[in-house]
Amino acid sequence: MVVTIVTAGGVGLSTSSTAFDTYNPGWDGTSELRDVAAANASVEIEQSTVAYTQQSPNTTTAFIISPTTSYAGTDDERIASFLSQGGTVVVASDFDSHTNPLLAQLGVETRFNQQLVRDERHYFRGPDLPVATNISSTPLLENVSRLTLNHGTTLTPGPNSTTLATTSEFAYLDANQNGSLDANESLSERSIVVRESYGSGEVILVSDPSIFINSMLDAPDNRRFAKNLAADADTVVFDYSHRTGIPLAVGIVLSIADSPLLQFLVITVLAGIGATAWKGGGLALWRRGSSAEADLTEAGLSHAEITARITARHPEWDDGRVERVARGIMSDESNEGKE
Repeated sequence: MVVTIVTAGGVGLSTSSTAFDTYNPGWDGTSELRDVAAANASVEIEQSTVAYTQQSPNTTTAFIISPTTSYAGTDDERIASFLSQGGTVVVASDFDSHTNPLLAQLGVETRFNQQLVRDERHYFRGPDLPVATNISSTPLLENVSRLTLNHGTTLTPGPNSTTLATTSEFAYLDANQNGSLDANESLSERSIVVRESYGSGEVILVSDPSIFINSMLDAPDNRRFAKNLAADADTVVFDYSHRTGIPLAVGIVLSIADSPLLQFLVITVLAGIGATAWKGGGLALWRRGSSAEADLTEAGLSHAEITARITARHPEWDDGRVERVARGIMSDESNEGKE
């Protein structure tokens, strides 16, 4: 029962139930996306935008997936510097209120429309899961013939952006979310993947983060798209600096890994615990050895008698050891007599 409780507690502290979390193995988590990235690259989960200053931009791809808090202070400056030096940032979002402000802070021109896109002609399991059928011929979309959304939105590209994938011409934005095409809603191709150059780097914008969740990764051709996004990177960073839900145990480990001071404190504490345990164990062992001969310290026993009793009790001991123990007992008797 103890093993079960400890195991369950460990799993609970190291996994998450938060949507889009890389430590969430459920249907709405992105644990499989992390595995896809780890197949060819080193994966880092980061809780601070300081990580952008610690990477080699030309060989690093960072994922920002549906942030839950606003980027502020010097966050945008760190990301901008990373991009300018050749980094790649994949921004996947839909209806949150933090992504478009971040794009504005960075000077990225593309925006998320934040209205539900539907397609009643080309879809996966229903019109709310539209299938993008117009895919550009580019290495980023190699072996990808379509992409499958799940209650996603679309993108409004900037004047200097390049659209890489769009819905079919039968898609529309369901502004009032009544599940049908109204007179004021029009059918048209809608951008869902856009590339925008930024200095020596680039931003890849994806209009639905659900493309990357565990339950959608095997929908056509989402997994291949995810592989392509990470294919040229030596390091893939998942930017969780502005997302909640990182498991407690994982958060503690990540915090220690990011802080030399915390590493020193942990090592010091562990060393102290180890020293205390060793000292306590050694003392207990000595006490057990002493108590084993306690009854030999009866007053009046001669050295020869004590030696004889020790030899009878421990025939496996050599003469030297018997003599040392006997002397120790005689010494204890002498000290007690003085007291």
